[in-house]
Amino acid sequence: MITIVFIPGVLNTDEIFLNIKNSIQGKIDFITADTFSFDNFTDMANNILNEVEGDIIPVGLSMGGYCALELLRLSPDRIKAIALFNTGAKPPTKEQIIQRQKIINSSKIGKFIGVGNTIINTILGKKALKDKNIHKLLKKMATHCGRDVFVRQQQCIINRLDPRQAIKEVNIPILCIAGQCDKITPPKLLREVDEIGNNTTYFEIADCGHMSILEYPQTTSKMFKNWIKINFYIDL
Repeated sequence: MITIVFIPGVLNTDEIFLNIKNSIQGKIDFITADTFSFDNFTDMANNILNEVEGDIIPVGLSMGGYCALELLRLSPDRIKAIALFNTGAKPPTKEQIIQRQKIINSSKIGKFIGVGNTIINTILGKKALKDKNIHKLLKKMATHCGRDVFVRQQQCIINRLDPRQAIKEVNIPILCIAGQCDKITPPKLLREVDEIGNNTTYFEIADCGHMSILEYPQTTSKMFKNWIKINFYIDL
């Protein structure tokens, strides 16, 4: 039995994958991982491994991609494929760690906003910036998550381990979907995964920022389902 495990990004709830989940409902087993309760990806990944029986296909967006790759590092025998959206494999630099620590410290001062207009202008491509429904969803999810979850998720990202050797050692299908205009995780990060992986499929979506599955839901859903069909003969 194979279970798809959807792993959302920072300040995202399970709603982030709603379009894909609706399109595969009843055709394959899936769950959404708990990304709220842990301050490191090893514990987050082990929780998934304990919760799910059998083989796993992790599907990670942004931070969720880091957790997906930690699953591969911890349990390569159970990971049968990985889908990565707007993420990367490279561990953080010292400068990035310092910057994220500053973000954590700032988040503890005053009212927690979560996702404001400045962040939205940074993470979305030009087309998606015009879609107020995406703005509302991002703000809604962030409000639901709250400050404490945000801090734990930032700590996860700061403390993440390097999964690149694990990627090199397996021959499983790895789907990489990048946004051409992604300022948070630029396409070069997933191009690296594409280069070091042994069975990768890489797509780069034009005029797309950091939230590809929200910005281009039909496109990303089709890419994902075709990839599953090609590699597992499951018609979603």
